Amino acid sequence: MHRQDSDITTFVYGSNNTLRFVVTDNLGTPNIESIFISKITRVNANNSAFIQYTDNDIGFINLPKKANYQNGSTLITQLTWHGNDSKQAKLRSEYTLVGKYIIYQGSSNKCQIINKSTDSEFTNTLQNKLNHLTGQWIVRSASKSSHLENIYLEADKLANIAKHISDITNSSSSVQQIHNGTANYLRVIRELNLTDNCEIINNDSSINQELIELQDIWELDAITYDPHLDITHELVSYQKYCGQNIFTTTNDIKIEYGVIAGIHIFDINSNNSKLSNAQINNTCLDEIYRQIALRNLYGIILIDIIKDSGKTEETKLINKLTTLFKNDISYTKVLGITNGGLLELIRNKY
Repeated sequence: MHRQDSDITTFVYGSNNTLRFVVTDNLGTPNIESIFISKITRVNANNSAFIQYTDNDIGFINLPKKANYQNGSTLITQLTWHGNDSKQAKLRSEYTLVGKYIIYQGSSNKCQIINKSTDSEFTNTLQNKLNHLTGQWIVRSASKSSHLENIYLEADKLANIAKHISDITNSSSSVQQIHNGTANYLRVIRELNLTDNCEIINNDSSINQELIELQDIWELDAITYDPHLDITHELVSYQKYCGQNIFTTTNDIKIEYGVIAGIHIFDINSNNSKLSNAQINNTCLDEIYRQIALRNLYGIILIDIIKDSGKTEETKLINKLTTLFKNDISYTKVLGITNGGLLELIRNKY
């Protein structure tokens, strides 16, 4: 994690020292998951609205069904997308507080826990231990009975944040940010299963303090503060890497990447390969997944696979790609094969 002025760049490496993800933050921009008291500036006919969520920022929101909001009404919102040059930021009504092990889903007059685990003893123990915390809670799928103490600590932390938010909203209705959300450099740690003895190196005292505060809850093994950390070489290599549009797999199969009308397209070229169509497609998916993750692509992504591989092989490709994205830091939905024979997926912006 390297901070330079207001920009923070985080490089994430796998256990074999292979670069897996690169995420960025800007301290002048609200974090995703930030929570605001917002004011509606214009209600639209389709139950959506434009809202002011900071003194200078306007965003878009889909209003709750059957809600009776008017221009000038205030409501609690949560940032889900920063927007870009052509589209405004997106927010949602109400909010959730996401932890590594558990999620605060909303207020309730009692403790309600949703846990999909088949371990009934784990579920019952959790319910008894958290029974003093009101609210709706969702236990994340990565949580195990060995994480019970971590879940208790994290639930208390999230409950205190929820109380703080409630106190502010009960005493004020002015447009303001009331929770800072979670920076990408923390979200990436939250979403990944870290290996034993994973070392987190950073060059900023504020970031280092955040990591120390989360060390016990998130089981962070080694945190190293190095104010002289230099990632110039890594940044130059990464920028050069992302500037390439043609790359080759270990089996000399060429893959070409491009963007047309905002749609990301990967084209598999098999001219020089002696592998079967099925083997070519299967080999290329690993590299294409790596490219998508490293470039942090989002939106509609199309993969022009080698045709005539048969329905059975197409199903295998869909299943493999789905499995690959289970290890991703962002949610991705593999939609399947289009009528034109393209493998289609949609990846959320991280």
